[in-house]
Amino acid sequence: MSNPTTSQWLLESHQLRCTTVRLEVLDALQQSQKALSLKALQTDLPHVERTTLYRTLQTFLDCGLIHKALENIHGIHYALCARHCGNGHLESDHHHNHLHFQCNECGEVECLEFTLPLQLAPNAGVQIEELDLTARGRCARCINAGLPE
Repeated sequence: MSNPTTSQWLLESHQLRCTTVRLEVLDALQQSQKALSLKALQTDLPHVERTTLYRTLQTFLDCGLIHKALENIHGIHYALCARHCGNGHLESDHHHNHLHFQCNECGEVECLEFTLPLQLAPNAGVQIEELDLTARGRCARCINAGLPE
């Protein structure tokens, strides 16, 4: 495990028990610095059963430690939440002021912060409760590798 001190602190700050699997999943998410799919986590942690991994991710989602960065027909990508995602652990206190970027070449997913104020003009009578933004393009690694578009 790369940095159990940080992982232990994260678990404790979200009132979760420190288990080996939870520490390993957090370490994998921290090391990647990108959103990871269930399949990628299974590859990184082959000794962890799929059901245990899924339950661990669901626990992390429920307490606001991670979020779904992208959900599509290819699966779900999970990302570690930043400190500024919210000051509470309830879903209503949890928010993300960023968009999700997916590379068209390699499929990697990452969270991108934006600084411009986003202004929407919803139709009268519409109440927006959640907004998911996904940008697609080419990541720096694929651009630098000279892969064709």
